[in-house]
Amino acid sequence: PVLGGPNLLARLKERVRNIQKMPGEFSNTSLSVYSTVGAAKEAGEPNHAGKTGGASAWTTFTPSESGTAKISTENSDFDTVLAIYSISSGSGWDSLEEVTSDDNSGTDGQDSEVVFEASKDTVYLVAVDGAAGESGTVQLNQELAQKPEITSVSNDVSVILGETATLQVEASNPLANASLSYQWYQDGVAITGADEYVLFALPIWFLHFLNKKLDLDGKFEKVHKKIMFFLK
Repeated sequence: PVLGGPNLLARLKERVRNIQKMPGEFSNTSLSVYSTVGAAKEAGEPNHAGKTGGASAWTTFTPSESGTAKISTENSDFDTVLAIYSISSGSGWDSLEEVTSDDNSGTDGQDSEVVFEASKDTVYLVAVDGAAGESGTVQLNQELAQKPEITSVSNDVSVILGETATLQVEASNPLANASLSYQWYQDGVAITGADEYVLFALPIWFLHFLNKKLDLDGKFEKVHKKIMFFLK
């Protein structure tokens, strides 16, 4: 990491220039551990997540694909604050634009976590500081995912009245190193226990399939495909 202190902005911009000249591979899921002990804060440096801080350490995040990014300090050993910046035109610290920031959204009430839409080949600056200037060991966790894509789905299924019909959907996520999760709905209400890619159901149901976005932001994305059973 680049530790906060004298000439911090100039050192950060030099690092970004080097990355742009020699872009590296980015893993969809990665983890790095480093120390912020001895870091300081340069005059004019922004207050990350609105906190004064005083011992910042900076790294870069350059996704090789566009998608939803999650960056956290989970398992760090001190109270962290986290901020993501992009670089715009201008001089001085005004050339940094905050993308997102966080303080204490992690599971233990001290770790920080952000989720944002990241653009391919964009160099993001990742600043980790300590609340009230604390320092210690940071574990920086980075993940990247795209919205799942429906590759096939049962449609216009026909069954005899009283028989059980089988609905099946297949989806993929080319970027995320995680398993997809599923939920079937009837009339907008989740069907209890219907959380697999196959659904065995009685006829005369009108179902909408929703598929979860890998828990990156807790939202659901609608797949606009209505499935209807026909009688014969």
